[in-house]
Amino acid sequence: MPLVFSPERALSARVARKLGLREAARQLGVVRQTLINTESGESTPGGETLARMADLYGVAVGFFFHDPEAATASTTRVENHRGPRRTTGNAASDGGREKVADV
Repeated sequence: MPLVFSPERALSARVARKLGLREAARQLGVVRQTLINTESGESTPGGETLARMADLYGVAVGFFFHDPEAATASTTRVENHRGPRRTTGNAASDGGREKVADV
């Protein structure tokens, strides 16, 4: 099971930390275009940059990788799916319970 760098995870980690491209690149010690290329999948960062990204974004280095075979297998399970669900009501005013409704 080969692990592959996930540009989507790199982007989501940066956004979750509320860092803009320019600020993240500055703190990582790379040019902005390098980060753009990394997050778009045009290039894969080296080990040192990955370690700095993990540290800056507060994640483990392994967070940036995924197993494409596992992702393919999980997308094939559609049987018995009744559609998306959404919560209704306010958990605080509903005794801590959320109501779930099929959409």
